[in-house]
Amino acid sequence: MGLAFFDFFYLFAIFFVAVLAAGIVALVTRSPSRSSAVFFGVLSVGVLGFVWICFSSDPYIRNPVAHESVTGTYVITDSASQEVLRRLGYRDFSGSVTLKPDGTFSGLRIPFCCIRGQAEKEDESKANYCDLKARWKLTTGDNGIATVEFSDFAVLRSSAHETGEWYSGAPQLSVTRGHPTGLAFSVFTSGDFYDVEFSRPGK
Repeated sequence: MGLAFFDFFYLFAIFFVAVLAAGIVALVTRSPSRSSAVFFGVLSVGVLGFVWICFSSDPYIRNPVAHESVTGTYVITDSASQEVLRRLGYRDFSGSVTLKPDGTFSGLRIPFCCIRGQAEKEDESKANYCDLKARWKLTTGDNGIATVEFSDFAVLRSSAHETGEWYSGAPQLSVTRGHPTGLAFSVFTSGDFYDVEFSRPGK
């Protein structure tokens, strides 16, 4: 599994603390055999800590992903994602995204904040939904996260409150851990980024 820069930073920090702690114990006890045992014990704890940080707490996949492993239809079932959308004024969580094996993508009734990457307007209660189409492929981002990248991205239909609203650009979807894997839009609101995750039900 690929590791991003911050993963290596954590690895270095944990091992540095482990070696430092073992050295301090060696100086205090002045016992080589005991010091060795303590050293390897602390080192083991450091390794376990590193594994936990990089593999348990990280929600994203950071290694290459097979094309066929992400195809299918995804819906919003995650309660935390629904809560993020609810705070932005959305009440309909029936939207879905579909990655087809032929490389085409479709989205139905997708909250517009997912496409734009942030709350729509200062009045966040004005929720807008849209239908989408595009072509898709899997890439790896600069941060090492497996990513769905779009081309020929288009908003087909929108429930925009303002006539003539137009959007050019394309979001990216991060591939998230799970059985099966999920897809997440990143939305900036209240001074931080939050994931709106779509998952495949019944698999």
